[in-house]
Amino acid sequence: MGAWGPTAFDSDEGMDWFDEFCDGGQQLRELERAFADVLSADQFIEYDFCMGALIAAEIIAAAKGKPSEAFPEDEYFETGDELGHTIHKPDLQVILNYIDISLIGSANVAVEKLLTSMHSEVRQLWEESEDFEEWKAYMEDLKNRLS
Repeated sequence: MGAWGPTAFDSDEGMDWFDEFCDGGQQLRELERAFADVLSADQFIEYDFCMGALIAAEIIAAAKGKPSEAFPEDEYFETGDELGHTIHKPDLQVILNYIDISLIGSANVAVEKLLTSMHSEVRQLWEESEDFEEWKAYMEDLKNRLS
């Protein structure tokens, strides 16, 4: 787990998913697929799928005007990587226009499943750390920001 803090943005995998979403056309179906990957899993939910769903939920919360304090700031989108690539900033207003109650419901159910399921790899990894309570508080905060 390449994580340095409890939020989805404090993870290499989470930031990779975010960057791919931002540069991949910011399609609603990518958000839907991230939740479907978690909701359709009847066994083990791999870390990459967990982080995809959490970042997708964070994007929805930000579009609703309730971003995480860890949501990338404008400077993140202005600076290019060593190859000169600049990440496109998500168009939260456009995303908000396409969000409906069923997508928000899917986000809430997916976050709850990742928080409570013993088959959630992200939960398992945080359970083994000394920061498990901080991670749970983050997850509860994310659920609140989605509602």
